[in-house]
Amino acid sequence: EMELSSGNIDCIWNGMSDTPERQASMSLSMDYLNNKMVFLVKDPSFKSREDLVGKKLGVQSGSYAEELLETDAGLADFYGSLGEVLAYPDYLTAIMDMQNGSIDGILIDLVVANYQLKQIGDESLFTIDNLADDYYAVGFRKEDVALRDAVNEIFKEMAKDGVVDEIAAKWFGENISLITAE
Repeated sequence: EMELSSGNIDCIWNGMSDTPERQASMSLSMDYLNNKMVFLVKDPSFKSREDLVGKKLGVQSGSYAEELLETDAGLADFYGSLGEVLAYPDYLTAIMDMQNGSIDGILIDLVVANYQLKQIGDESLFTIDNLADDYYAVGFRKEDVALRDAVNEIFKEMAKDGVVDEIAAKWFGENISLITAE
């Protein structure tokens, strides 16, 4: 966000969560994706977050998952019920630790989880529960309303002519986008 405010970049478009803090500090595009926050687990007996009580949970350091656990008042009881929360530099390291039995689950973005599962090909891993919705938007400087509006119009055009469907199918196997032609 410092790069944006300093003028070194014109937008942030890399899985940026639409949060109240970001709404206050920048101009955001329409939300283009709901990247749900889920748990990646290996133990087939785990069906919901309640099954993780007293267990070791991994998160990526500095991620929305970590922020959500630490700051969302509605999750305070769940966070307190966990045996331990370990922050990892990246999700792949956390996944390897889970495969080795060092942790019991990982709070992760659904899109990232699906991508990692496809890359590593470990069919013993799966996702459960939806802890929270995580809406993605493109961030612009507060004063760059015209640029934001132009991006929103292009989103709508892409939805209207089917490009959004094509891109989503290529990367996610189905259209999980929130973009509509209206």
